Amino acid sequence: MEDESEVNFELEYLNGLLGDRYDKLNNEISIKLFNQYYYSYYEIALCGMSNNMSILEKMKWIIKKMLFKNKDTNSRNLLLLHNIRIDSHRFVVQRALSLMSEVEK
Repeated sequence: MEDESEVNFELEYLNGLLGDRYDKLNNEISIKLFNQYYYSYYEIALCGMSNNMSILEKMKWIIKKMLFKNKDTNSRNLLLLHNIRIDSHRFVVQRALSLMSEVEK
């Protein structure tokens, strides 16, 4: 068992994270992750064209959809399943969408 002097974290700092700072940081991180990653994951999984795509990427996307209509259905379903099954993914998406919905009211 380790001696208290060998502990590598500050208890006061960790306790402080559980207050308002924790909620604020958690909210900021959830919205950032949603905008950077999850939004495009769901667009792809639901066959949507991402807002972040360049003109060339959008043209390629359209051509791919015309040529290979339902080839990647299983991959898209697996991507959705992955994001829904894993608690941390689901938590971030749910928190971000809730926060963004509150702001837009």
